[in-house]
Amino acid sequence: MLYPGLPEVLRKSKPSGKLIFDKEPWPDENDTEEKSLRQELLGLSEKSPVEARQKIEGLESRHNKRRDWVWAGIGQSPLAIAIEHLTVMAKETSQSMGGDSADAMSSIYRDSGYKADMSAILALAGVKSTEDSKAIEAALRSIYLPWLDDAARHFQKLITTNPLPSGCGELPGIGAEAGECLLFADSLRFDISHRLAALAEEQQLKVSFNWRWASLPTVTATAKPALSPVADQIIGERLGEEFCPVTKEDGKPLTIDRFRKLLTSEGYQVLSPSEVGEPEKTDARAWTEFGDIDKLGHTLQSKLASRITEQLELLIERIRELLEAGWKRVRVITDHGWLLVPGGLPAVKLPKYLTECRWARCAAIKDHSKVDFPMANWHWNSHEYFAYGPGINCFSNGNEYAHGGVSLQECLIPDLQFSLSDVPVKAI
Repeated sequence: MLYPGLPEVLRKSKPSGKLIFDKEPWPDENDTEEKSLRQELLGLSEKSPVEARQKIEGLESRHNKRRDWVWAGIGQSPLAIAIEHLTVMAKETSQSMGGDSADAMSSIYRDSGYKADMSAILALAGVKSTEDSKAIEAALRSIYLPWLDDAARHFQKLITTNPLPSGCGELPGIGAEAGECLLFADSLRFDISHRLAALAEEQQLKVSFNWRWASLPTVTATAKPALSPVADQIIGERLGEEFCPVTKEDGKPLTIDRFRKLLTSEGYQVLSPSEVGEPEKTDARAWTEFGDIDKLGHTLQSKLASRITEQLELLIERIRELLEAGWKRVRVITDHGWLLVPGGLPAVKLPKYLTECRWARCAAIKDHSKVDFPMANWHWNSHEYFAYGPGINCFSNGNEYAHGGVSLQECLIPDLQFSLSDVPVKAI
């Protein structure tokens, strides 16, 4: 912080008994405005989404000028900065997500709907104190949460009639071309991938952006092998407790060691997070994994928001390291997205005795048990079904961060390709 003692000096030297027409130079005036904004945001918990959006628009008009004050630059106006993101969130959620098919709905989301998720995360990431976090939580729960739930219910209704692509026939794995490294980044949600692409372009990297549907359920054990180059060597028998498929050759559970052996047998260099491999080899192809977004999400819950930028910066460093080592292209793929709402996602009751396993957003139901929840086919075996939470509901309480269910945020995933500025990016 520049001039760390200056705010306190100005607080002591402010003239008393006089009208202050120019509030900008005085830190206590900014403090008063921040306190007022905090109280206004906390009050949104008692308002309807329509009323809350109108209130946020008014608050943005009142407080936007403070983002140009010196106090914002030294971190003393977090809510004045956050209100800008909340305004974007309010605008993007002002209309419900429509579409008469999953693809049509995804088009709307990919065009602008993802900005609601992005701005919600940015607003939450910009505050540090418990008081400010509670204020952002009130705003998000009043507007963002019902929008998420409405969109998820519409999406679930659509896929009940026309299911998402499934199985290796409809949703094949991704293979690398010669000179290409596949980089698997667990839980790189669609909106977050836009921030990754923007960071790459700032560093003069070339980016090609595409998307695909995740495999169901949207958990790593199912969805990661489904998009891998060895998907055709994997099959599904029973859902079990982990939603994990088995190897086609010997029917053994797909552990990480068996997965890596399959990749090696297909000619892939399997690289640790610190290795760059041998891109100069003839027909060189590689697989590597990087990033802790999912791990941090399950550990930190809504506090994940403050760690996203750090994770993206590390991911860009890893991409550049691989490109500068000689790989022509780095293709970044992911398995699933997630839902995040501070204060917790809503929950519905699913008794454990009816399930083989029960995760936050999905559950394997015991044979002959009947449950009144939406069901979908397992990607690896169309004769196996799992239940998922209606809307954005979880099967347990206390989840601010969760995945495994059916929503655009969980199911629509990015597929990005990066290259140095002098290497052409191929269409994907």
